[in-house]
Amino acid sequence: MLAVNEKPQEIIQFFSMRKADLSIGSRWDNKFCMSQCTYFPEKINKGIIAFSKKYEKTNHESHPYDTMVSDYLKKIKRKYWIHVPSLVDHRVGKSEIDPRRASTNRQSFTFEDGING
Repeated sequence: MLAVNEKPQEIIQFFSMRKADLSIGSRWDNKFCMSQCTYFPEKINKGIIAFSKKYEKTNHESHPYDTMVSDYLKKIKRKYWIHVPSLVDHRVGKSEIDPRRASTNRQSFTFEDGING
């Protein structure tokens, strides 16, 4: 993956659904969410694991991993790179994490399905 080769020590998110994806494109960000298809360098992985062992918000109802990673990145004052276009997309349908939440509004603006498109 070229993006990882260019930024091997950086966190790279390969999925985004923000309007800035269309107007700005790839960019640095500091408000982490949506952890599907994200590259974490080894040092960050080790930090996340250590942080998770003492993380206090484990009872978060809808997305505890996203919240925990976001809190960890804030703690270490680390930004991450959003790669545009998105390499994956969020499926349409009920959330496996919270079935009350439909995922119809969580699709990427930049994903192009090379299989069906």
